[in-house]
Amino acid sequence: MTAFGRSVVKTKSRSFSIEIQSVNSRFFVVQSVLPKEFFSYEFAIKKLLIEKVARGQLTVMIKIVQDDEKAWVLEKKKELKKNKQKWENLCQDLGYDKKCVDFAFLIDRSEDKGFFKEEKCWSYLEQGLLEALDALMVMKKQEGDKLLVDIKKRLSYIRELLEKVEKESKNQPQLLQAKLHEKLSKLISDDEVSKLDLTREIALLASKVDINEEIIRMHAHLDAFTAFIKEKESAGRKMEFLLQEMVREINTMASKAQNALISTLVVEIKSEIEKIKEQVQNIE
Repeated sequence: MTAFGRSVVKTKSRSFSIEIQSVNSRFFVVQSVLPKEFFSYEFAIKKLLIEKVARGQLTVMIKIVQDDEKAWVLEKKKELKKNKQKWENLCQDLGYDKKCVDFAFLIDRSEDKGFFKEEKCWSYLEQGLLEALDALMVMKKQEGDKLLVDIKKRLSYIRELLEKVEKESKNQPQLLQAKLHEKLSKLISDDEVSKLDLTREIALLASKVDINEEIIRMHAHLDAFTAFIKEKESAGRKMEFLLQEMVREINTMASKAQNALISTLVVEIKSEIEKIKEQVQNIE
């Protein structure tokens, strides 16, 4: 489904925004647009998204909206001074020039090298991702509720059409059998073929237009589809499979139909199934 979620994470020295966009896709795809400082978290970001989203193409964009390294330096000033003294003393003891203990040296060897190397960095990032995902899922649910109303309406209409097909097809094999018997009896004399053989062949031909089995399976597929709608877990792929099976049954009915009304009804059912298939591609 098409959706969007955004969050802003603020720390003492950093602020960054996280935006997650979702568009329709049959599969799960993640594209990341990250500052270089976050490259090392790309796999963890994808792993988190996989746990929360089942389908769709997601684009994650992280932007640093405030990058104040000086604020971090002030916060760590006492620690840096303390470390500077220790390293200078060590240099003197070993006979080295203490001038080598410059600012870059201290930052590189600090226990806390900055926001992006803090252990808390991922916790901040994870918090922001979850907030953006929550907003994304709210929008997805809103769209999903509307899709659900439309799908239920179409399923109800398909059931109505199927009942008409069932009613119209009940006597089709018998009617066809009687019609064939009448025509063939006029063309074939009793000497050429026995009445029993003729009746058997006509019954066999008539049975090939019987669509009762397809109708029964269609009802079963519709019941299963309705059950999937009520499931809380992801059911989009199951729905797609069932819709493919419905199309197969409808195609079989169409090939067997010897009735203009049944043919019209079957075409209408297939049209509704195709519309539902388009909607289901948006469902996880």
